[in-house]
Amino acid sequence: MTREIAHQQQFEKALYSIEPNFPPGKLAGMPQFTNVYFNMSVGDGDMRGPWNNEPTFEFRDAEVAVDGGSGMPEVNLPSEELQAVEKAAMRLQSDPAADPVTGAMLGMGGMNGASSALAAQMDPKAAQANAEEQMQAGTKEPPAATRSRAKKQKQKQP
Repeated sequence: MTREIAHQQQFEKALYSIEPNFPPGKLAGMPQFTNVYFNMSVGDGDMRGPWNNEPTFEFRDAEVAVDGGSGMPEVNLPSEELQAVEKAAMRLQSDPAADPVTGAMLGMGGMNGASSALAAQMDPKAAQANAEEQMQAGTKEPPAATRSRAKKQKQKQP
């Protein structure tokens, strides 16, 4: 799970650095691929679950090129389309200085629904701190949930 947490944070950071085209909804994905899970795994142990199952995802086995091409980078465009692509490439460049708070960071820090001012103070090492606190407590429950439950129980006591 640790690898997936790191991947989520990395993907969110990369996607949010593409301004002003992210978050989703500002720049639509290609409809034929938006809800497709391509099974690129090799070997035993492939699992199915909500991350790759219907109805959300269409599960497909690995394909070299899903668009019918060779799988190699190849583009043949008329010059006017090439100019439009070059303009889009400039507009869609990632901002390497962007370091937004991710959903993963908010969840791990127990700041669900936090204001943007609070979110701006989020510790970028929230995942690491969360894992360390869980190990020390001997639980798999997020620390914020544990603290919230303890606070509610304390409030119920006369």
